Amino acid sequence: MPTVSRELQLAVREAMVGSTLSQIDIMFEAAGLKPGTLPADRPISGQRRSRVEEFYAAVNWASPTDQRRVLHVVENFLSELPEGKDREKILKILARDGYRFENDAIVVPGGQALWETPSPSSVLDAAVFADHLRRIEVGLASDPAQAIGSAKELLESVSKAVLESASVDHAKFDTLPRLVKEAMKCVGLDAEAVDEKQRGSAAIKMALGGLSQVVHAVAELRNLYGTGHGKAKRTGITARHARLVVSSASALAVFLLETHGEHAQKLSPGPGPQGAQR
Repeated sequence: MPTVSRELQLAVREAMVGSTLSQIDIMFEAAGLKPGTLPADRPISGQRRSRVEEFYAAVNWASPTDQRRVLHVVENFLSELPEGKDREKILKILARDGYRFENDAIVVPGGQALWETPSPSSVLDAAVFADHLRRIEVGLASDPAQAIGSAKELLESVSKAVLESASVDHAKFDTLPRLVKEAMKCVGLDAEAVDEKQRGSAAIKMALGGLSQVVHAVAELRNLYGTGHGKAKRTGITARHARLVVSSASALAVFLLETHGEHAQKLSPGPGPQGAQR
């Protein structure tokens, strides 16, 4: 299981002092992480250090998925970080923790993929999900454009599986944004349906709107740089660009599957008095 030592957290935090607040937000949010609230008894000097610690505060450090997401942040940050003491220190700690950084990617112990596989789903076979991730993993190192195309296919597969489970004909939705939007509606992730009187409704709508923007970005970047449209020239897309797209798409795919599982559980009737007598 990937783990992120506190020493690595601190080294990354200190190196991020040279980034802007906006850059820090983008790196963490692209990995599917949101900021939390710092404890009052843990004052941190500096806006950038505080911002990084806010993201750390929301991480469930006992969760393999959350730790993988933090490693995605480290991976993306290292791919942009120039040679110097900060980079050297982070790489040294990574090696001490048992990781390798090769071709702008973190390799976890045993050579396992860094991308997380969701909990068992009733709508999409885990092997199918894993196949998508393997294609993405291979593409990131050798063909970033292919990785972007595979990220789009991952979202398509997950959305179609969710729609099929709800007996909705996915053939009616001819674009990725429309397909994912309908799948999100099926699991109660519809921004338009949020009750204005509900506490935090504006924040909920903003978060759901952010998910929709991820889908539009994946679709647009795939059209511009991904495979599938017979590109006549090299796109110039690099592994770090592809990783940003893939991180966002895979995080959304996992979130959609996990939300579907929780949604289905809520809708399934519990054992009633009659069922209890059987």
